[in-house]
Amino acid sequence: MEPPSLTPESPSRPFRFCLGVVLAGAGLALVAAVLGILPGHGSPVPSRGLLSSIGIVLMAAGVQVGQWVGASGRLYDAVGAILVTAMATMAGWVALYGDERGFSTTAGVAGLSVTFHGAATLARVAFGTGAALMGLMALWAWRRVLRPRP
Repeated sequence: MEPPSLTPESPSRPFRFCLGVVLAGAGLALVAAVLGILPGHGSPVPSRGLLSSIGIVLMAAGVQVGQWVGASGRLYDAVGAILVTAMATMAGWVALYGDERGFSTTAGVAGLSVTFHGAATLARVAFGTGAALMGLMALWAWRRVLRPRP
């Protein structure tokens, strides 16, 4: 009798593909709405940088989850570098413009919102530090993409 496996089964290929389509489609729709390609509700979007970065993260995550590129190629590394760069951009945007008028209503999800009441300086330092660290990771990732391959 074999002992039970302690590692969970990986999701099926059709499930990963469908999840990738949903994530990439949501990201593409968000970027298209921010750029004005899709018709919106008519009000200007105050945090275009943040919403564009979120859309790019969703698109890159969809490509990664759907496993649409080979795991050992240059394109795979480029998608990962795009993902980390967009995350660094988001953290930097929040550090610089997190208390912008309309940010909490734009970034709110299901009634929850990000606000900076009280320790705004501490939050800015935390997001700035995170942005700097993710920026360093992005530089390393882009270096992997641009290095010569044997």
